Amino acid sequence: MAADADNPAWPPPSGDAADAPEEPSRGVHRGVVVAIAAAVLAVVVGGAFALRSGGDDDVIARAEAETTTTRARPTTSIRAETSSTIAPTTSERANDPVDTTTPAATTTSSSSTTTTTGPPATAPPLPEEPAVVARPTPVEPPPPPPEAPPAPWADSVFTTAGGHVSTDVGCAADLSAASLEAFFAERIGPVLGWDYQHVYDLGGGRYLWLFQDTFIDHSNTAQTLAAASFVHNTALVQDGRCFRLLHRGSPDAPQPFELGTGANTLRTWFWPMGGEVHDGRLYVFWARMIKDAVDPVPPDGLGWHPNATFVATYDPVSMQRLDFRLSTQSGASPI
Repeated sequence: MAADADNPAWPPPSGDAADAPEEPSRGVHRGVVVAIAAAVLAVVVGGAFALRSGGDDDVIARAEAETTTTRARPTTSIRAETSSTIAPTTSERANDPVDTTTPAATTTSSSSTTTTTGPPATAPPLPEEPAVVARPTPVEPPPPPPEAPPAPWADSVFTTAGGHVSTDVGCAADLSAASLEAFFAERIGPVLGWDYQHVYDLGGGRYLWLFQDTFIDHSNTAQTLAAASFVHNTALVQDGRCFRLLHRGSPDAPQPFELGTGANTLRTWFWPMGGEVHDGRLYVFWARMIKDAVDPVPPDGLGWHPNATFVATYDPVSMQRLDFRLSTQSGASPI
């Protein structure tokens, strides 16, 4: 049926243009655009997912490697620090990506241990000790001294009630260390030399000095040790700053101050050790020495040894011996 001009077949449009029905050609075009856009979006999303998946794999791989390194590194570091006690350097700490709290504490402890137990870097070198050389001792008594004027101390010589030959040997300038050193540095009356002094306080400003091997020359003519008489011990009594020498025998044939149970020069003799005054008596320990059959070549030792310990009792005023016996513990090893 033909449309009337006043009544058209299609009603006139009303409202917005968007409300109007689309034409078939426009709908086809829009569908094609949507399909293309969907395809492009799928490609983009798929590529992004692929890239993200690959990146995650790399991140996971690196994380696993770092985790493995992190787990292995502290063990290796601790073992190295435990065995060598050497702290890691600053660069090692800076480059280490893991938490180093435990290794740092171990390093600090190790460093402290090294500092405590190790020798100081500025320790002075130890001096070399001289080789042990035995001093010469006379094998036989010296020859009679030549004719000579009396020695300066000759008039002071006398024999005490205890049987000792007493000789005044002079006085130190004073009791200072310097004056005593100067006094002992020179020849002391008939004594040319001695060794290993022991000093015992007798009280009242008096002291007993006991020496080991002593070279004595009452004639005042000997210039060498070989020309002097040799005894294994002597005594020096100090009263204030003055001294007197004590030994047994006679001026021409001196004997040791302490003969013990019997002395024989260079075979059996007695050397002084410690002692003190107690209840008005002086007690001194003595070591009995025995000569060995063989004299070793220095520095392979000395050719004598102690074999017993004795204790002697003296009157501290007159130095007369009151008793001599084996000590309660008379062993000689150690002495």
